[in-house]
Amino acid sequence: MTDQSPTLFLVGPGYSASRLAALCLDTGAWRVVGTARSEDKAAALREKGIEPVLTNDRDGLSQAAKASHWVISTPPGDEGCPGSKRGERRVLAEQQWLSVRRDTRLVRLPGIYGPGRSQLDRVREGKEEQIVKPGQVFSRIHVDDLANGLFALLQHPGLSGAFNLCDEEAAPPQDVMAYAADLLGMAMPVPVDLETADVSAMARSFYSECKRVSNARLKAATGWRPHYPTYREGLSAIFKAENN
Repeated sequence: MTDQSPTLFLVGPGYSASRLAALCLDTGAWRVVGTARSEDKAAALREKGIEPVLTNDRDGLSQAAKASHWVISTPPGDEGCPGSKRGERRVLAEQQWLSVRRDTRLVRLPGIYGPGRSQLDRVREGKEEQIVKPGQVFSRIHVDDLANGLFALLQHPGLSGAFNLCDEEAAPPQDVMAYAADLLGMAMPVPVDLETADVSAMARSFYSECKRVSNARLKAATGWRPHYPTYREGLSAIFKAENN
């Protein structure tokens, strides 16, 4: 008798994809397989209930590729997918995947934060400066809302195309940092104007665009709603969990 459980194949089961894996496994109805680059990483996946397949195991990858659902979370390279300018190569990767499968669901993600990876950690680590660019805002998403949004898409296999997965309020980075510092009762990093800041070209390019996006299409298509509609609810929840 063959296993009829839906299988999720994670190519790059990192911080965010592992949260999705946990949601699927908690239902008891899903099998989850994930790529690993070493035996140590494979062991870590097993501890999470994810079946590992080493990236140099051609037969294993071939079997994993038969999964009912794939989630590709590795970034595209200069030549597009499967691995220039960031925006251009993302568009190229999306076009390539749609040319392979018309039912591909492309998820465009903003800044991701969550336990162990938030402005709370940056303040505690002693970040000295906060770059400020007037008028600059970014959309964000709590990692748990990200996982729930992906899970909602898995439950609607008839959908296709691009979806923004973000919270309800794009905000200036310095506002988020100030809120984190206030929660901790610590001093906020010193604001520094982008034009005079000593930063790398990569960091400077990060601030070159105003990244405000809408989650309206995802909400309308799946009924998903963020549990943490803004960074305030998200950071407050992380802070509360750390202190309980």
